[in-house]
Amino acid sequence: VSGHSDVIGGALVYNSDDLHDTFFAYRTAHGNIPGALDCFLMRRGLKTLSLRVHRQNDNAQAIVEELLASPKVGNVRYPGLPGHPQHDVAKRQMSGYGAIITFDYLGEPAELLQKVERFAVAVSLGSVHSFIECPALMTHRPIPADVRRSLGITDNLIRLAVGIEDPRDLVADLRQAL
Repeated sequence: VSGHSDVIGGALVYNSDDLHDTFFAYRTAHGNIPGALDCFLMRRGLKTLSLRVHRQNDNAQAIVEELLASPKVGNVRYPGLPGHPQHDVAKRQMSGYGAIITFDYLGEPAELLQKVERFAVAVSLGSVHSFIECPALMTHRPIPADVRRSLGITDNLIRLAVGIEDPRDLVADLRQAL
C-alpha cells in the first residue's frame, strides 16, 4: 500500500466469528496495532496507489513483450497472457494484470542478476522500484532442489516485481542484460 518499501503492514480478512474472537484476543494481549508513523506512511501511499498500479501494469506489459521477443527467454508467466492458466480469472477480476512476471532464463541466472542496472537484485513486491530475483538462489535456496522443482521453481526461474520507472529504461536494461 505504501509503495516505497518503508513500512510493513497487513490486514486479516476473514468471515468467521471464531477467528475474529481469536485474533481480537491476540491483538488485545499483544498490541498488534501499527504505530503512528506506519499509519502515516500507509495513508500517504494510498494517495498514489491508483497511479502507481496503472504505471506498474503498463510497465509490466512492455516488459512481457520484450521477454517474449528474446531468444534468451523460455516460458513467460504473466496473467495478462492468453495462455496463462489463470488468464480468464484475471481478465474477469482485474482491471490490469499486475506487476509480477516470472520467466525461464535460458542462461546463467547469476550472470543475469549481475548485468541488470535498473532492476535492484532484491526480494520485495509492490514498490515504486523494480526488483529482480532468482528464487533458487535467493528466497528458496534452503529448500532442496527436488522439492523446489516439484513446486515449479526451477534453477533458472526469474521473478520480476515491476515498479514505476520509465518503461523504456526498464526494457533497455533487460535487453542489454539478456
